[in-house]
Amino acid sequence: MNIVLVVLAAGGGTRFHGPTHKLLAVLQGRPVVHHAIAHAMHSGAGPIIVVTGAVHLDLGDIGLGDPAARVSVVSNERWSDGQASSLIRALQAVDQLHPEADAVLVALGDQPFVSPQTWRAIAQAPPEHHIVVASYD
Repeated sequence: MNIVLVVLAAGGGTRFHGPTHKLLAVLQGRPVVHHAIAHAMHSGAGPIIVVTGAVHLDLGDIGLGDPAARVSVVSNERWSDGQASSLIRALQAVDQLHPEADAVLVALGDQPFVSPQTWRAIAQAPPEHHIVVASYD
C-alpha cells in the first residue's frame, strides 16, 4: 500500500501562550514541529507532506540529514479559515505529488510525542479499515 504522511502545521497557534509560535517553541533543544516531522520520517510510512501557513518553518535542521529528500512543503494561503482548509490543501498536494497514493496518514505538527512506532502501527492497519484512529490508554 502506498501511504503519504501529512503533517498539518499551518495554524496560528492562538491558544498557546508563549514567547513564540507554538510550533517554534523549543522542546528538548529543538522546535516542537521538528519532533513531529522527525517522528514521521522515522516511521518509514512513506513520503511526507508538511502543510505550512501562519508561520515560516525552517526545516533545514531537523537532525535527519536533508529533509528535502523525503519531505515536501506546501503552503496553505487560507490557513486562517481553519484546519479543514489545511486538510484540503494537503489532499490536493497528495493528488499532485503522489497520485499513486492509496492512503493518507494525518499528523499534527503540534504533537511531538506521537512516536514513529505509532505511525507505523496505523500505517500497517489492514486495508479493509478505511479509517484508523490512534488512541492512548
